[in-house]
Amino acid sequence: MIYTIKIIVIALLTYSFTSCITQSPEPEEFNILNIQVDTIYEGGVKDVAFKENAGQTAYINRALENEYTLQEFREKTLKRKSHYI
Repeated sequence: MIYTIKIIVIALLTYSFTSCITQSPEPEEFNILNIQVDTIYEGGVKDVAFKENAGQTAYINRALENEYTLQEFREKTLKRKSHYI
């Protein structure tokens, strides 16, 4: 009886761990933007958004959680050409 329970537990654990593995990983879609940053603002919950006059927008998700401030982003990127993925 105990042997059967052990086999069932091992089978369930093996199944649960193998179901977490990605079978066919595919690269995510992404765009590379080359923009001149004209405006920087908070674009969501602690996100930083960069915008150019032509309307292109890029953002860094949760950037303000990691010791950065909007002022730092403005000083380093405002009115400069930048590449965003």
